[in-house]
Amino acid sequence: MRQWSHVVGQGGVAGRWHLGLIFAVVGCLSGACDAPRSERGSGSAERGGAVPMLRDHVGTERLSPEQRLQFRVSDFAAPNAPRIVAVELQTRGIGRHEEGLEERLMELLRRRAPEPFEIRRRRGLERDEVVWAHLKVTLQRRIERTRKSQRVAHPRVALRMEVTFELRLPRGSTSNWERFHFSFVDERAGEVLVELEEIFWRDLEHQVPTLVVRERAALAKDAAGIDWARRLGFRAELAEGVLQPMLAFPMRALFREGCAAVVKEHHVELIRLDNPFAPGIVVNDGAIAAARCDARGAYIAVHLTDRAVDVFYRTTSQVQWRTRVSFENAVDPGRLRFVAGGEQLCLVGERVDLGFRYAKIVCFHPETGAVRWEWTEPGADIKALALRQGRVFLAAGRHVRVLSQEGKLLWHAVVEGGAVLDERSGACMIEEKLIFSHRLGRVFALDMDTGRGLWEITTFGRRPFFCDDAHGLYLDEAGALLVAIDTAQMEAKWRFRHGGQIVDALAHNGMLLLLLPRAIYVLGIENGNVYWQIPLPVYATAFHRYARRLLLEADGQLYELTDEIRHFR
Repeated sequence: MRQWSHVVGQGGVAGRWHLGLIFAVVGCLSGACDAPRSERGSGSAERGGAVPMLRDHVGTERLSPEQRLQFRVSDFAAPNAPRIVAVELQTRGIGRHEEGLEERLMELLRRRAPEPFEIRRRRGLERDEVVWAHLKVTLQRRIERTRKSQRVAHPRVALRMEVTFELRLPRGSTSNWERFHFSFVDERAGEVLVELEEIFWRDLEHQVPTLVVRERAALAKDAAGIDWARRLGFRAELAEGVLQPMLAFPMRALFREGCAAVVKEHHVELIRLDNPFAPGIVVNDGAIAAARCDARGAYIAVHLTDRAVDVFYRTTSQVQWRTRVSFENAVDPGRLRFVAGGEQLCLVGERVDLGFRYAKIVCFHPETGAVRWEWTEPGADIKALALRQGRVFLAAGRHVRVLSQEGKLLWHAVVEGGAVLDERSGACMIEEKLIFSHRLGRVFALDMDTGRGLWEITTFGRRPFFCDDAHGLYLDEAGALLVAIDTAQMEAKWRFRHGGQIVDALAHNGMLLLLLPRAIYVLGIENGNVYWQIPLPVYATAFHRYARRLLLEADGQLYELTDEIRHFR
């Protein structure tokens, strides 16, 4: 592995640094890699190593990619043969001039039917097209208006909507769409029919599940007889869409740093998700903005004001130390997080608003809470952040910096074509490559051994990207497509039409798990084949991995996908 150095600025601030292959990076596909939530150093700590706000230095390096790539959709294989679902749509209470309602419902069906399914109106099919299944959809609307009179002070409008699915499948198959029914009733004062209809569509969007079709003879196995639940280490009952809550008490917050805050009768308690049977940590200090659990206790950040955070380390029995951190500008409590590596623990606070962005990092000793150094990054949000062997790798806006253990600037570069403001950010690691989005529609790869810009990929998608542990990079493309790229050979692999509904993704046991509305699709990493479809009874929002546990977050609760179901305290 090469060592390299760079001299920055007038007079020169020289630094040599050697980065390992493994970084804990914000935005990794695995929850264990995500940057933790928040923390703070004390005012009593020594601040001799504090680093002020940096301006661009004269010697700043310009980072340009060695390759600029843009793949065509046709470069990616389409492994899943389409299964046409012919739709017969019937409407009642809807006039002929309101065809927009029919098309809106059809668009929702298309979004909820990813590959291999293809939703088509029956009247639009060609004679030679083979229909795999038939779907009858009924949309009924009833409007009741009460006019203002002596008995009625204000006019009112009531809306009643019903949607019914009847899906006829090939013999031997079953689906979560076979007998779907949704009913909506609401009444408001005034002429607010348009508002009521928007509420109906929002609720319907939340209730219609992603289409899942399984073989009736063996729900836990595919057509080839493979038991995917066992292969993935999942519970067998998950094949039937059965989930049971993991926590016995309501969950107030979940922190990707390994803690869950649950509400008991008179207090809030932090539970370690990698060892939930260990004694909990009682917290009575206010609203927890961030927490990071370790084997002995938890680092906890409590939001005081938009510019001040109280941070302390607490074991199951007592508070070991307490300190306070201040920010020059207001920060968003939801973006406070801890980042830890080696002997350093850092608090990150950010504000990401339209036209104004600000970030500050405060690093301190994890045993005493003494502040070691601070860093302020004005005008940009953090794209990637990692601690390794006492050094900090930071990508913010179009800037890439490496800081020493004392907070000194070792290296600074500006990504060519990078943007200060970006709608989305994300980062992941593939061996020695740090991959992040330095502007909307651009994904950049940096070699952390040499500081070279390796490649830049242009994409027309707008969602964050994902990585796996087998050189795979997954990008969102226009047309609601997920495309897979082999970063070892920089070759296109496969594409998958998801309907624009991917909620989260995670690589697990050689498979890519896609979390869709009320469903999980299991795809092969190498070929993109859909091997398993799992119906979910809840609208889940995220995957989480802690140690060997794979968890699902939904409706303020955690569900365990692997191992046995346990209720914790």
